[in-house]
Amino acid sequence: MPTDIRKMAQSVRKQEWTAIIPNSQLIVIPYPHDVPRSWSAKLYLTPSNIVLLTAVALVGVCVFILAIIGVLHWQEKKADDREKRQEAHRFHFDAM
Repeated sequence: MPTDIRKMAQSVRKQEWTAIIPNSQLIVIPYPHDVPRSWSAKLYLTPSNIVLLTAVALVGVCVFILAIIGVLHWQEKKADDREKRQEAHRFHFDAM
């Protein structure tokens, strides 16, 4: 094995940046070395419990809003029924 290849195999190039996306890793595979456009980049995400808690909070807020809408709709319907009954009991002078 030529010494250049051994040196390249022993010295692994590594660059680290501050993560923009939490719990993630960006891995770039520079192959072939002389053609940067053909290099591939892979983003690996590691989900955490925060994702589950966020989903539960979102569902909880949606259920809460639906409950408020349901109560307001029920009150409106009840008021409309009461108004219809009062209208039915009124004396209509046009009928005379």
